[in-house]
Amino acid sequence: MKKLLQLRIQVFQYSKLFFFNSFDLILDEENKDTSIWVYDNIKNPDGYVLIDFIKKISNKKKTNIIAFGPKRLFQVSIFSFLERVKIFFISSSFEDFVEKVFINEIKKQKSPIKNIIVGSSKGTITKIISKVSNFDIYEMQHGVLDDSYFPLEVHNFFTRSNDSIKILEKYASNVSLVSISNDLGIPPHKQTLITSNNDIDQIILWSKNPDGGISWSELKLFEDRIINFSKRISIPLIIKLHPRDSKIKFLFRHIFLNKETETGKNIFRKLSYLDKFNKMQSSQTILHLSCYSSALFNLVKENDFAINFVNTRADILKESYFWLQSYPLNFLNKLDYPIKATKFINE
Repeated sequence: MKKLLQLRIQVFQYSKLFFFNSFDLILDEENKDTSIWVYDNIKNPDGYVLIDFIKKISNKKKTNIIAFGPKRLFQVSIFSFLERVKIFFISSSFEDFVEKVFINEIKKQKSPIKNIIVGSSKGTITKIISKVSNFDIYEMQHGVLDDSYFPLEVHNFFTRSNDSIKILEKYASNVSLVSISNDLGIPPHKQTLITSNNDIDQIILWSKNPDGGISWSELKLFEDRIINFSKRISIPLIIKLHPRDSKIKFLFRHIFLNKETETGKNIFRKLSYLDKFNKMQSSQTILHLSCYSSALFNLVKENDFAINFVNTRADILKESYFWLQSYPLNFLNKLDYPIKATKFINE
């Protein structure tokens, strides 16, 4: 499975580079510098969804922003696409292809580039670009700090949480920190009990990226146990897939990672949990469940509840999620009223 995924990733990386373009995002005559923001995806947490925070960086650092990343098919010009095809045929490897595409875009810029801003310094494209350029690399926090950030491979880091600053000062004391937001800070909360079905209307499972801190088989088991828990207490469930996950991956783990063969009816029933997220009512009281998800910090509302389920991970995660009521994954089979949970409150 891993070999197939690696092949899929390599093909995807090659293909998406044909849709990379640079474009002026923020231009202000009062700004003295120009930065290039490199993002290698549209939907993922470290990609184009960070645009609002990029604007905050521009305002804070007084720098114009040139964006460089993939666009949707209908936004790409024929000329740009053909230019990529030409570069592809004269490139000796994927790394060489990335280098030539990036350098070509840099040459087009009217203003000299001062530095590069990325949503993750661990991305394949970011690593290649950092090797071939002399620019300072600035990384922006794209989620709650976990072990995947470390060791930091940059000297400048934009934080989105006051709590993150404390952790970074402990684990990356040589990195220059700039705060641009506190949207990933610990929300106002208290520890409480959920005593019956009258306390909650809905369960949301914020699922994980397979192999992103949880194995495929462990994730499948986690999702199954949440489904069974929802049935046991008769509360409707919504499964919100991670942005790096997909229905295809979901189907794969629930069909092929089973010790027993699932019926088509059971698989269809599991899929039905995925498509209801936009149908929620704002008045509903929700129990949010996850295994170390940033959603528990910034995608919850007042009077909702949350529980974090833990697997074997680095100590830094415990420091980020210490405030949440937590249980080991295998406790799900025993979870029943009264349930200890974290409740989100108004300050």
